[in-house]
Amino acid sequence: GDLWFDPEEVAVLTQRVKAENNWLSLREVAPFLHVELKLVRFWMQTGRLQPVARFSRSIYFDRAAVAAFQQRLLRSQEVAQWLETSDTALSSWVRAGYLPVLSGKEAGQGKPYRFDREVIAQWSALYVTPGEARRILGTAHYMAFRQRVRRGEFVSPTPADMPDKFYYRVDLQRFLAALEQPL
Repeated sequence: GDLWFDPEEVAVLTQRVKAENNWLSLREVAPFLHVELKLVRFWMQTGRLQPVARFSRSIYFDRAAVAAFQQRLLRSQEVAQWLETSDTALSSWVRAGYLPVLSGKEAGQGKPYRFDREVIAQWSALYVTPGEARRILGTAHYMAFRQRVRRGEFVSPTPADMPDKFYYRVDLQRFLAALEQPL
């Protein structure tokens, strides 16, 4: 009653099934995403990456879903550039809970942080960083805007004692509109 299989045929069969279904194994996902295996496992535990099949100890993912997830991943440097801020300010906002991460120190995954592109886009739609505000307003008007924030005319979402501030985008737009009003 024993069945005997040629190991080479079994290996080819596994590869054929993966190819037919467009699957990646758990061990293939980590290099595909350029991350460590423990981070892939963390994303599985948090529901960010969902396997499509499990056989014995083997776990498989849909290649298209993993590729879509990869397209959403941003590193700290990319987010800092997008938000026109420094890595230090970015880290400060993450540690204070203002900016959600997919991985980083909070997840026990070390640096660099990894962010979800969609979440950063939503955050950027609500808030403006000092670098972006300075670019939009120019230095003189940016300093005037900051003075109005300090006086309480506009509110910063960050505490007064936090050195790395950001502002509500709607407040910046109101300030811009006031600048455009004729005297």
